[in-house]
Parts: sequence; structure tokens; C-alpha cells
Amino acid sequence: MPSWAQEEEAEEELGWSNSTDLGLVITDGNSSTETLSFNNLLQRLWNNSRYTMRIEAVSLSAVLSRSRSHRRKNSGWPRYAAGANDS
Repeated sequence: MPSWAQEEEAEEELGWSNSTDLGLVITDGNSSTETLSFNNLLQRLWNNSRYTMRIEAVSLSAVLSRSRSHRRKNSGWPRYAAGANDS
């Protein structure tokens, strides 16, 4: 009786495959944050071997402010994460 892992491998197709994810989260309120994420998985599957290349990246920008007057204006990506007392 084949194991669960062997059954799962049998379902995969031979050849190249690629999976890409891109995410962007922007929040606003007492603090402003922006998070950008990127993931990519490139694979080549043969009968008895596999080549895998994974790339992952995350970028985060955050600004804490006590009032709206201290919030930064739209300055483009990436942004400097300044504190509430920075001018």
C-alpha cells in the first residue's frame, strides 16, 4: 500500500511549474503602515528528481503619529519610517 506522500507525488505533472504571489497591505489611523510582499516558486520535476528555486521578499514601512499634522505626505515607495517627533 503506497503512503500518502507517494500518492501526492504521483499526482504532480512532470516538467516546469511556477507559482507567484504579490501582496500589498496599506493601513491608516493612529499609525500608517505599508507592507509589500513577493513570493515566487519555480520548479522542474523529473521522474526521480526535482529542482526548486524559491524567492521571498517583504518590505515594511511604518509611521506612528499622535496627530494628523505629523503624518507624512505621499512621497512614493519606499518611505522613511519617521517617529512622531521627527520633523
